[in-house]
Amino acid sequence: MGIYVYECHKCWRIEERLLPVGQRDTPQTCQCGEPMARTVTAGNFRMPGGNPKINYADQFTADMIGVPVHDLDRGLRTKKEPTA
Repeated sequence: MGIYVYECHKCWRIEERLLPVGQRDTPQTCQCGEPMARTVTAGNFRMPGGNPKINYADQFTADMIGVPVHDLDRGLRTKKEPTA
């Protein structure tokens, strides 16, 4: 079983549906009667272990915008450093 997100391109309704993995590609219908398309969402998991000194969320953000982590703007960081 998995949670899949579907979006209607007519009424823009977004729904999460709990489906067996084998049924995730079966056509889904919106309440308005139009077909829904499965959308890609961010994963909701965390890998155990790792280096506690590295903030992986900040690393991901820096990688996505193409800058080193130490150059990441304070407004984009998950943990704010105290200002002097």
